[in-house]
Amino acid sequence: MKEVYIVPHSHWDREWYLPFEHHRLRLVWLMDELLDTLEVNEEYKHFHLDGQTIVIDDYLEIKPHMKEKIIKYIGEGRLSVGPWYILQDEYLISGEANIRNMLIGYRESAKYGKVCKVGYFPDAFGNISQGPQILKGFGIDNAVFGRGINSVGFNNTVVSKTTVEEYPTELLWQSPDGSLVLGVFMANWYNNAMEIPENKEEAIEFLKNAIKNSTKLATTDRLLLMNGCDHQPPQVGLPEIIKQVQPLIGDVHLMQSGLENYIEDLKKDVGTLKTYEGEMNGQFTDGWWTLCNTASARVYLKQMNHESQSLLENYTEPVEVLAYINGKSYEKEMITHSWKKLLQNHPHDSICGCSVDEVHDEMVTRFNKTMQLSHALLDESLEYLFGERIIESIDVEKISFSVLNPSNWSRSGVVEVKIDVPNDQELKNPIVIDKDGNVVPASIVDKGVAFNYRLPKDKFRKVDYVHRYQLHVLVSDIPQLGMERFWLKSDDSELSFIGTDGDKAEADLPSLENDFFIININKNGSLVITDKETGKVYQDMNVYEDVGDVGNEYIFKSPEKDCIVTTKDSHALIEEVVKNSLKTVYKITQEISLPIKCDKKTSKRVEEMIKSTIITKVTLVSNVKRIDIKTTIDNRWEDHRFRALFPTGLESTYHYAHGQFDVIKRTNVPWEGWKNPSYCQKQRYFVDMNDGATGLMIANKGLAEYEILNNDTIALTLLRSVGELGDWGEFPTPGAQCIGEQTVEYSIIPHGGDWCESKAYREAYELNLPLIAKQEIDSTNYNETFPFAFSDDNIVVTAIKKCEERESIVARLYNISNDMISFSTSLTDLVNEVYEVNLNEGRLVKMDIKGKSMVNEIKGKEIKTYEYVLK
Repeated sequence: MKEVYIVPHSHWDREWYLPFEHHRLRLVWLMDELLDTLEVNEEYKHFHLDGQTIVIDDYLEIKPHMKEKIIKYIGEGRLSVGPWYILQDEYLISGEANIRNMLIGYRESAKYGKVCKVGYFPDAFGNISQGPQILKGFGIDNAVFGRGINSVGFNNTVVSKTTVEEYPTELLWQSPDGSLVLGVFMANWYNNAMEIPENKEEAIEFLKNAIKNSTKLATTDRLLLMNGCDHQPPQVGLPEIIKQVQPLIGDVHLMQSGLENYIEDLKKDVGTLKTYEGEMNGQFTDGWWTLCNTASARVYLKQMNHESQSLLENYTEPVEVLAYINGKSYEKEMITHSWKKLLQNHPHDSICGCSVDEVHDEMVTRFNKTMQLSHALLDESLEYLFGERIIESIDVEKISFSVLNPSNWSRSGVVEVKIDVPNDQELKNPIVIDKDGNVVPASIVDKGVAFNYRLPKDKFRKVDYVHRYQLHVLVSDIPQLGMERFWLKSDDSELSFIGTDGDKAEADLPSLENDFFIININKNGSLVITDKETGKVYQDMNVYEDVGDVGNEYIFKSPEKDCIVTTKDSHALIEEVVKNSLKTVYKITQEISLPIKCDKKTSKRVEEMIKSTIITKVTLVSNVKRIDIKTTIDNRWEDHRFRALFPTGLESTYHYAHGQFDVIKRTNVPWEGWKNPSYCQKQRYFVDMNDGATGLMIANKGLAEYEILNNDTIALTLLRSVGELGDWGEFPTPGAQCIGEQTVEYSIIPHGGDWCESKAYREAYELNLPLIAKQEIDSTNYNETFPFAFSDDNIVVTAIKKCEERESIVARLYNISNDMISFSTSLTDLVNEVYEVNLNEGRLVKMDIKGKSMVNEIKGKEIKTYEYVLK
């Protein structure tokens, strides 16, 4: 007998083709009807609240008096909520944000009584490789998903079993570290039993067909029918339909159920299952329905998300912990609020940029709000450590500032800092010195009188004017996860590096050089890069390419009659704007003419052309092993895609892309069944090609899409302009054309060996997590580093925070390499005990501390979380 589990649900896109408040109005209607149904009809056994808790928060904000009813029905097992806070796009947010989404979702669910332990990914546009490890870290041993494997047809339903790569409904899904969960592939989507007819005969026919389709890929007689769809109200007559149909449908047992019941029963029947390893990114599909080009829709959102995440994860939280170690109270509630505000921009239809303009306008406001709060918390913590900005009390003979390194390896580079002194004083021939008294190369610009204010906690605001200096300092070997102090002082010698903002110098030839690279600039603005370590020369770096796009926010589609334009034959204006002991900067100006838009009816770009400007700034820092590029595009065109090209000249079948707690090995060309003309992919910090001896890495700041062309060229998407939402219906999105000035940042990183052996990945991290510096007003002693430090062989720290439930500190790290490694942790006298904890911060094992250190093993791509109990 077939056991058929009918799960009522509504897939709740918080915002999409309507803005948030419009969707919320419909949510309130749905929840009112659902709660009324549960109250009056005891036969209505269960409703699945889409795996996310924010739907309850959004409802109770309007009707707080309904909270007890929700708690009642969750307690009775008739409503399921969580484990996520929101249903995210896994690829377009950080690994840490994926974890925080569930960390917060768990606690929000617990407030209402019970967490639904189902790893629910109903509409994710592909699933990240570390999904199983994250789920197992929260005690969840299953995943239910709808995309990423198997070729599909319209509305994501499986067409037929045509290839050896086809996967059944039940499978095992494995992360790179070996974590395994039971996977359930919703082959016929999450609406395969929506709106069952109320007419008995029609209902029988409907259910027989749904059961037949579900049986095609099932390995057991337990079948899943999802009774709902996007924003679908509950089918209140479902229990009566089941009651009428059951005696007439044959050897089938129908039941209204929850996903947890289905999963637990399924475990009893599954036998040997096929294992799927790593990311579910549509590798063996036709290439259309994982909607990869959402990675380049509204690039400005991806950049704001990158900035917001980096600030909160790598600066605000760790520095708040450092201040906490030094006696400050920890702003737990405010940090959680900032995380929630950020996560509210992470639903798949939000961060993917595939909604109407009103949705994304509100997202910009949310990003600004989370950054405002994160900056305020960071400033407060630094002020606690360094003293309140009472400028008039500064002794100009003892001016100091500290440089913070957010990485768990030592760092070098240029750091910027603002120094204020009393308005009636100024420094004569200022220099920067380090802790050993050595003069440090610096550009020191006298900004003169500047406005300053402070907001004491116990008094009215204070306003004054100061004498301000702007410093750019070349620092070396800043220790991991900590700070190092420098001093600014007057000097009578000739060692000062004081100058203007530019320190402009004239050069005979357009070239840049440091200890690692020689860079020549061609007349067309492209770069020739010589890697001094390997002798490898890279030609035609950073040629720009523009093509038409008649697709939408989801999908790039090339016009049938395209006009492809590159800057390879252009003539650029090349100017050296900075050359000093710190860095060299060239400005490259190019004019480009492109068709003003596409004609979608004829699928071609129009003949009318318009000219605009591209400005590229190429920066080479003296002690940094990468070439930084900032490109500003005055975008006056519609319906097009703009990319930077990097022909590597390397022979390799594979390339490597940074992901969430992973670096993913991908093929340069798709499998034979791939039908989408585009083979774009998603990334986080970098994509790398290498032949084992030499390699080229292209790092980025918030640019999530790339493609490998001609088996050797990395194409980085800088901008994509489209004018409609797509998917279904007509929803114009003029904001997605991104008209106006757009600025993007990325880096070229030549290296020897592969991306891991060479440690080239660190340069990509350093691009995204720059050193920061802050003036010290009161330079009294404080703990300048965290109470732990890690041996740095391929260990990457992703979080330093206060424990959610206990008065202790949590640090999370992962092994970025494929190999098992041993690493040591050195501890200070502040540490009393150390525990390994799971991702939900539950204690697993007490660590063995010997002296002031401990040693642990970590598998390749494994995530580890530790709790440090302080004395």
